[in-house]
Amino acid sequence: MRDISDIWQQAAQELGGTYSARGHTVNVEGEITVCSGNWTVKTHRFCMASGEGYIRLTTAHAFYTTTYNLKFQIKRSGILSSIGKLMGMQDIAVGDPAFDADFTIKGNSNHEEHIRELLADAEIKQQLEKLHSGVLAIRDDERLFTPRFKEDVDELYFQAPGHITDVNELVAISKLMLATLNRLVAIGAAKDEAVADPLSHGA
Repeated sequence: MRDISDIWQQAAQELGGTYSARGHTVNVEGEITVCSGNWTVKTHRFCMASGEGYIRLTTAHAFYTTTYNLKFQIKRSGILSSIGKLMGMQDIAVGDPAFDADFTIKGNSNHEEHIRELLADAEIKQQLEKLHSGVLAIRDDERLFTPRFKEDVDELYFQAPGHITDVNELVAISKLMLATLNRLVAIGAAKDEAVADPLSHGA
């Protein structure tokens, strides 16, 4: 059976990024870093002891300067997982019957049109379709035991159960994150400027 580190290294190479066996915390067993323009996307193999077993996740994050309080969660229909708080969010249909059938979209009601604008992007839809599971979301510093973000900084975050071992899916995660960041700028929801990673020891 092929070693998972080799798979992640191949994905990093295909993306023009780098792979490290260590990440920003002791719970990260491997990390792909991809830089494009002002964006830095990091994808992680996360593992944490829980009771008698372990919680294993594939996660990705990127930080950006927000211009208004746009929040959303996108996941395949039928998946029960969610990320963070759903208070004030409502179901949103984007007007694409096939996409609306395959995915559940929640967002803050005062930005419903902005979320539709975001998901009018063909690249975002294409990369989402390549992923068998996972949740894509925007969140602020609501996680426990992490540094607080600056007031105008939000986190674009992806989470899927288990450690993904498919190169194409790993590539799709980074491409999805980058396409979403670029689209956020295009619709005026983000500034096209670099943001230091508040989870990095050097930030």
